Amino acid sequence: GSDYRGLQGICTRNEVTMYMVLLSVYKILLSKLCNVEDVVVGSPTSGRSHIDLEGIVGMFVNTLCLRSFPKGDLSYDAYLGELKKDVLDAFEHEQYQYEDLVDSLELIRDESRNPLFDVAFSYHHRDASLEEVSDSGDITIETS
Repeated sequence: GSDYRGLQGICTRNEVTMYMVLLSVYKILLSKLCNVEDVVVGSPTSGRSHIDLEGIVGMFVNTLCLRSFPKGDLSYDAYLGELKKDVLDAFEHEQYQYEDLVDSLELIRDESRNPLFDVAFSYHHRDASLEEVSDSGDITIETS
């Protein structure tokens, strides 16, 4: 609808992805609700970046810790620009294992909570090509 087109306009104007726009809105909401200007959110990444992993069955997921500062005196576009840089930097280092990060920070572990973040953000882009495949009659795809 028109709301989605508005979000796409923000993406185009700021040269960012929909993930970044939605993450920025989520972080601003958390900042306002918790009255903080330093927000850390966990975000899962998946993939097989090393050739040795191609033949292994299973799902490979690493968690990125995305820290940003949605300060009240920043315009939305300025904050989105900062968040874009932070997200791109985090994805540059996504191969650095989460457990290694926790160990290197020498944090006191509390088994009742995550040591680096309290909330997570995951974005799943629904691929339009799936609908084309499901119309072929050979494959049935159900979405939830």
